[in-house]
Amino acid sequence: MPLLRAAIAKEPESGDAYEQLAMAYGRKGDLGDADLASAQAAFARGDNKTARELAARAKTRFPVGSPGWVRADDIVAFNKNLKKNPLRAGQ
Repeated sequence: MPLLRAAIAKEPESGDAYEQLAMAYGRKGDLGDADLASAQAAFARGDNKTARELAARAKTRFPVGSPGWVRADDIVAFNKNLKKNPLRAGQ
């Protein structure tokens, strides 16, 4: 996983890297991080509905306020704001 994290650090918009990371977490049984990485992959692809659903599920697997929970909450919040004000998407 260190190589995947390095790839994401260099290209944070790479959906492919997040997909690979999600699979690695899933194989380890780390479902919270797998859901979060899947949400980030969907977000990078522009699939906001799937990103929101996966991030909401990830939030249930992390302790409230933990780094993973906060990242998942950011994705959920971004998508909620986008639904309220679709003009912000182009800004």
